[in-house]
Amino acid sequence: MNIIVVGAGAIGCYVAGRLAAAGERITLVGRPRTVEPIALSGLTVTDLQGFKANVSADINAETLSVASSLKLAIQHQAKNQSEKD
Repeated sequence: MNIIVVGAGAIGCYVAGRLAAAGERITLVGRPRTVEPIALSGLTVTDLQGFKANVSADINAETLSVASSLKLAIQHQAKNQSEKD
């Protein structure tokens, strides 16, 4: 399954990491200033129980068209901020 997580903040990254640790194919989609560093260097999510997951990222909204499932992890104020970006 190809799961897209929209919103690459703390919650979105954690949800993406947990889903990736469960074996799902995950892509984060979000604002360029947040997602570009993740796209370049990747994102590794870990916890005290020892799980570790690598997640890819994309700023291209067309990525959404290939999703089997879409998870939203956005804040209300992010809408106003994205208009400024």
